[in-house]
Amino acid sequence: MQAPKHPPRFLPTLTEVVKHPALAAESADTPVLLAEDAQAAVVDSTFVEPVAFVTTDAELITKVMVQLIPVLEQVVQDALQQSLQARLQALLPSVMHDVEATVSRAVADALQGVHAAQERQ
Repeated sequence: MQAPKHPPRFLPTLTEVVKHPALAAESADTPVLLAEDAQAAVVDSTFVEPVAFVTTDAELITKVMVQLIPVLEQVVQDALQQSLQARLQALLPSVMHDVEATVSRAVADALQGVHAAQERQ
């Protein structure tokens, strides 16, 4: 009978992002904001506790999800905010045109009412 396997107590982590030199040279001319860069500020600003030793996969999943949910919510909120802002900026000229037309019509109607009242007197 074999002894049960336990996950290692300490796991190595990647502490530095290494980019391939050819890819880095190609992208040097074109500044691009990668998804990792956009999320880096969120991840860097969020304190994530190390996952304690767990006995089951379900416990591991639960602990990881508890730590990831706030980060994911922030990323989704930022993406939605950017998307909504872009949509509102696209709608702004049309809305301003409609408001100007409505105000002009209301002013013209008011002036006609004033002139009609003055003519009756």
